[in-house]
Amino acid sequence: MKNVKVKSGWMVMHCLAISMLFFANSFAGEIKVSWKENQESDLSGYRIYYGNRSKSYDQMIDVGKVASFVISGLQDNVEYFFALTAYDSDANESAFSAEVSGVLGDSQPPGISAVSPITLKVIHVVFNEKVAKSSAENAGNYSIDNGIEVKGASLLSDRKTVQLETSAHVADNAYALTVNGIYDIAIPPNPVASGTRLSYTVSNLDQDTTPPTLTLANLVTSTQLNVYFSEPVEQASATKAENYVVDNGIKVNSAEMGSNANIVILHTSEHANGVLYTLTVRNVADNSDNKNLIPDNSSYTYSWEPGDVIGPLISLVNVRDDRTIDVLFNEPLEKVSAEQAGNYAISGGIQVSSASLDESRQIVRLLTTAHQPDRIYLLTINGVRDASANHNPVAANTSYSYVYEPPDETGPTMIRVELRDESHLRIYFSEILDRDSAGDIENYTIDNGVQVLRAVPDVSGQVVDLETTAHTAGTTYSLVVNHIKDASGAGNEILPNSSYTYAFQGDNTPTGPIIVEAVARDATTLALLFSKQLDAESAQNKVNYSLNNGASVLAAEVDASGQTVVLQTTALQPGQVYTIQVSGVRDSQGNAVPENSTFNFIYQENGAVGPLITLVQLRDAENIDILFNERLDLSTAEDETNYSITGNIQISSARLDGSRRVVQLQTTPHEPNKLYILRVSNVLDESPGKNQITANSSYAYTYEPADQSPPRLAMVNVISADRLGVTFSEPVDPNTALNKNSYSLNNDAVVNGVFPGAADNMVELQISPLVPGNIYLLIVNGVADLAGNELPPNSAYVFTYGRLELANSPKVVAVKPVSAQEIEITFNTQVERASAENIDNYEIQNDINVLGATLDDTFTKVKLSTSAHSDEKIYVLLVRNIGRYDDPLITVAENSPFYYVYRENTVAQMVLEGVKVYGDNVLKLTFSRQADRLTAENKSHYRISGNVTVLNAVLGENGRDIFLETSRHRAGVAYTIRVSGIKSQQSADDAAELTTTIAYTYLPALQVEVKSDAETLLSFAEIGREYYIDRNYVITHLPDFLRMARMLMTANGDKGVSATRFLTLSLSHAAFIYVAYDARAVSVPNWLDAAFTKTDVTIGVSESAEVLALWQGYFEAGDVILGGNNAIGAQGVKSMYVVFIQEPSMASQPGGGELEGSNGNGNKLPTRVHLLPNYPNPFNPTTTIAFDLPLDKSVKLDIYNILGRLVKTLYEGQARAGRHAFVWSGDNEEGQRVAAGIYLYRLEAWEDTERNGFPYRESYIATTGKMTLIK
Repeated sequence: MKNVKVKSGWMVMHCLAISMLFFANSFAGEIKVSWKENQESDLSGYRIYYGNRSKSYDQMIDVGKVASFVISGLQDNVEYFFALTAYDSDANESAFSAEVSGVLGDSQPPGISAVSPITLKVIHVVFNEKVAKSSAENAGNYSIDNGIEVKGASLLSDRKTVQLETSAHVADNAYALTVNGIYDIAIPPNPVASGTRLSYTVSNLDQDTTPPTLTLANLVTSTQLNVYFSEPVEQASATKAENYVVDNGIKVNSAEMGSNANIVILHTSEHANGVLYTLTVRNVADNSDNKNLIPDNSSYTYSWEPGDVIGPLISLVNVRDDRTIDVLFNEPLEKVSAEQAGNYAISGGIQVSSASLDESRQIVRLLTTAHQPDRIYLLTINGVRDASANHNPVAANTSYSYVYEPPDETGPTMIRVELRDESHLRIYFSEILDRDSAGDIENYTIDNGVQVLRAVPDVSGQVVDLETTAHTAGTTYSLVVNHIKDASGAGNEILPNSSYTYAFQGDNTPTGPIIVEAVARDATTLALLFSKQLDAESAQNKVNYSLNNGASVLAAEVDASGQTVVLQTTALQPGQVYTIQVSGVRDSQGNAVPENSTFNFIYQENGAVGPLITLVQLRDAENIDILFNERLDLSTAEDETNYSITGNIQISSARLDGSRRVVQLQTTPHEPNKLYILRVSNVLDESPGKNQITANSSYAYTYEPADQSPPRLAMVNVISADRLGVTFSEPVDPNTALNKNSYSLNNDAVVNGVFPGAADNMVELQISPLVPGNIYLLIVNGVADLAGNELPPNSAYVFTYGRLELANSPKVVAVKPVSAQEIEITFNTQVERASAENIDNYEIQNDINVLGATLDDTFTKVKLSTSAHSDEKIYVLLVRNIGRYDDPLITVAENSPFYYVYRENTVAQMVLEGVKVYGDNVLKLTFSRQADRLTAENKSHYRISGNVTVLNAVLGENGRDIFLETSRHRAGVAYTIRVSGIKSQQSADDAAELTTTIAYTYLPALQVEVKSDAETLLSFAEIGREYYIDRNYVITHLPDFLRMARMLMTANGDKGVSATRFLTLSLSHAAFIYVAYDARAVSVPNWLDAAFTKTDVTIGVSESAEVLALWQGYFEAGDVILGGNNAIGAQGVKSMYVVFIQEPSMASQPGGGELEGSNGNGNKLPTRVHLLPNYPNPFNPTTTIAFDLPLDKSVKLDIYNILGRLVKTLYEGQARAGRHAFVWSGDNEEGQRVAAGIYLYRLEAWEDTERNGFPYRESYIATTGKMTLIK
């Protein structure tokens, strides 16, 4: 077809016209559409698209190869929109023709509703229905008397109002407007009555009697509606939200004036995409003295269509193997066009046999003929459309270059060696090296007594600088390299005893010529440029040159410059890497080239590929750098007409920089966060063939201006009683962040100093000691980010120190059968004796009678005497009316159920003491005794209600905790877990097995959803856990703050992925995300460096990397996008990253305030008041003092000097049963540092009661310890 591009071009359509409509009753609802035929030889047919919205067609008819067609089944008084495409014998389909529209069943002519003078030179003519644009904008269809000339006519967006531009009217004069030749949009169209005439008067501004009219309603976002009036409106009436009504359930929340007085901005509830809405306006007055009101119920119909008008763009081409390519687009595609193999063409003779779109609808997999290794290919795409309502096509001849690199199975090679001076040698390798092996001096040897002292790989990873002992002038040396590995996952080694010969001439010894450049001009011509004028006889001797890979030199000739030798060779293979070796060539002074000098080059077929755009980067709003893959021709590169940018961006100049690969464009300003497309044509490369860039080569980019967003206070973490960790949402300026005057605390706490934290977005505050149980407020002012944006004034974060006591209701946490006629109940808190020993408060189902109840001395355990239990039977205990020890009015939830099983060998059994939920897919079960690993890690021993499946079971380090990975729980749902077949470690060889059931509820905090096709698994972090789903490597070291954090396991097989969008995490609310990245990498991907901050924390792992470096980022609720492990910017990475997700916590971290539990004794409470030795001792500057309480008591902890004088009271008040710890910072009550020496710490503990009406300290005990403060 003449107008169809080969394989994948667009067919060019001509006019589409509606020629006939039948009105006979038998043909009601039909129209006949006809069009001018396409004359191309391979035309196969046409498709008609139509619907009720412009450029959004929900109907399609394939009409075949005809020139007209009758469409039936249409409704009267409904506007339809029509467009046409053509397709050829290869199934290529054209773009849409021009759109036409019309209404059936309308036989009434249009009439004029009003004529409204806007200014002395602008008149609005309002018709009573929509009119045809072509007739309405013909100025000749309007005439005005009294000498007024109509200069122009434009139809406004409501398609009823025509704005006439005229010569000047005279104020207070009367005029008559006559209209002819205007048609409505009916099919067939109805003309306005001939000679339709309407009179009007133009008043002075202060005599305005014309009401405002509604000219446009336009959705800027789904919740912002801009309303345009015909003239400035009064602010008082225009900003009343009640004056605006939108149908279909839309609420107008507020109204404000826009940038002009005729624009009002409405803030509304959310509009739905594609729904038609009608805005009705009343009681809005203009700004004239008369305050003319808008006509009642003035309305405007609009819809919310985000308006995708840009075709799809290629994001990435990934060569899976030599015959399979994945093409990633930036948006979902239309399936039909995406799977047309003819829409894809690949250079180098590669044929595309099939195309398939995956479920994401963004990736097309192409099956092709075989690619050749290490060759550049150009993929060109036409005809592929996106999945939007507009079905936007990809830009014509959209192209993307790629190289097929087969799996790396070869080691690095030395390209050349340069002797910088007598003791510094530089080696150039063929690929990026493993830094460990490249930096090992044992891998390099030099003869003639030269020793290698140091080896330093440079940033690129391909160059190594050697520091050596001195070379001797005039001596030839041989460098031998072994055991150097490349940076590929395979770690391929250099060939054994790889050698390179070089000579050191010394400062006074003449040096021979050096090869500067080798360029293959065509398949049989190679030009060698030398550093000096050459001796023609030696330079033209072909035996002095040799080529590898089966090529040979046939002739040599020195050109007129005397420095370039042109070699005639056997045919070179395109894309092949060659090495030219030169010996015996001399300069004009007789000095020879270093023996066996070599130079590597690649032969690229002339004309095969022109220059390609590699990167577009904005330096600021008006300056763009375009990076090409090769050197460019100066004149075409600096011709600004060869460049165009969408969005009305004008290009004022183009300049090629010194590298000849970067073009700098100066443009008109870009808008922030807007997508632009750069298109380049006619630019040539610098090769002899002057290859031209593919026409309309495109690159999409976004202008993201310098950071203007202020930082946020993300988290406050209690490190110890006198130290806080403060985390900001982004790196902060140390000059402002380390100023202690930027921070203040309530409750008389004082900030004494500020120190840098583990990352650029963290600081640590040295503060006066916090009081346990208090709620604190940290207020921050004046801290700025690196761009100078300051934190919002008085940014605050609430946190607690120690345990904030809440009046929790008593709850049964464990039931243990002691014998057939006795069970032991454990509560989560101390309970009141009278209610706990009332047998009426207990009920055991399955015919068990409660005969007695006894509360023990801990006030947390009750022993019930019962009638006899039956072996292997499940029982349900119901508890009611049992109150707290300190507040009996707070009671256990009515009839709280607890399941248990009695077995005759109960004494040998374990007890399931509790269930804790970590996220939506991890449970921790805690048992009373250490479990047998074989039975504990058998996932079939666990059954969870609500269709939750146990996927894995792992026994914890202490032997009592079992972690279950499950399918996802639902928020707020109560579950029961049945455990059976678990043996204790002591009874693993016996028949005694635990069988029990316990209830729990999943009450989620942070919820994480992974949106990706990549292989991942949400798990939890713990030492000994695997972190890849395709390897058995485990975590060997983990910082405490990440233990039990959410862990997103990845596949190490994805370590080579270079996509900029690889994983999407959806967060229910703000969270910290940590990326553990290969610490051996030379550099990290740009996406990681841009959105995350490197910390000084590492994760220990069992693979060869040994450690992964931890990068931290703080993200608000919503989607977080992570790129590929080997995306742009990454160098030398060998292992896939792993992700950890952690919710910002208000609670103190371990080590500060009260410590729960009792150091490994499970849930058992201390049996006595015990003051522990302080640690460390001696100390400077801080030490921790801990003590145990068997019951809730009043306590006082004081510090005294050796003379018995009180230095400081660390704590005075109520304390719960358990272990507590407090930190002393070596200061007194005034916060002043005390002298070095011996100090005493004294604990007093008692229970407050009364005797004879007076307060009394019952069970009083006091104990003292000694400690030494050193300086």
